[in-house]
Formats: sequence, C-alpha cells, structure tokens
Amino acid sequence: MNTLLTIAEAGQKAAAAQQPQSFAQGISGMLPFIIVIAAMFFLMWRGQSKERKRREEMLNSIMAGTKVLTLGGIYGIVDSVNGDVYKIKIADNVKIEINRAGIASVVKEETAAAPAEEKK
Repeated sequence: MNTLLTIAEAGQKAAAAQQPQSFAQGISGMLPFIIVIAAMFFLMWRGQSKERKRREEMLNSIMAGTKVLTLGGIYGIVDSVNGDVYKIKIADNVKIEINRAGIASVVKEETAAAPAEEKK
C-alpha cells in the first residue's frame, strides 16, 4: 500500500511540474499559424481592393462611342451616359438602357489578322 501511495504522489508531482506553462509559451507555439493567417487575409484584401479600383477606373472611362460588353453577354456601343444609366446601341435602331453595374468590360478595338491563304 505504501508503494502505491508513493507512485501516486510521484505522478501528481510530475503533473504539477509540467502544468505551470505560461500563457506566452502557448501563444508562441501558435505564432506561426497566426502570422500565416494574417498574411493570407492581408493578401486577399489587397487583391480585392486593387481589382475594385481597376474596375472603378474602367467604369469612369466609359463615354459615348465606347464599345462595351454587358454582364448578359451583349456587345454594344455606348450611345449616351446619364448618371448611372447607359444607353447602348446593340443593333440598327435598337438601343437598350443598362445600369452601370451591368457593364462587364470595355472592349478594346483590335485589328483582326488577315486570314491565312489556303494551299491547294
């Protein structure tokens, strides 16, 4: 019986010796994870803000005569701008009004390459 008490007391003393880890030691073990998560959120936030700024500049550059693509997939030429509403000509005698948020992108005028001649 005396031996059992000695073993139990030794176990309690060992647990008590390991228990007083400070709060700083616990945080220092988690510090790399905290840094990685913070860096990830910063990079995501930075990318979104750059994209938002680029889109805002693109929308502000739209004026009459600009060729645009709507979110619905319709190509057209801006006929007039009235605040947040664009009147877009999509065909002869066909004009639609679309909100500023409905513009997907401005289409850059590209010169089409001449078709290659077929060899016979």
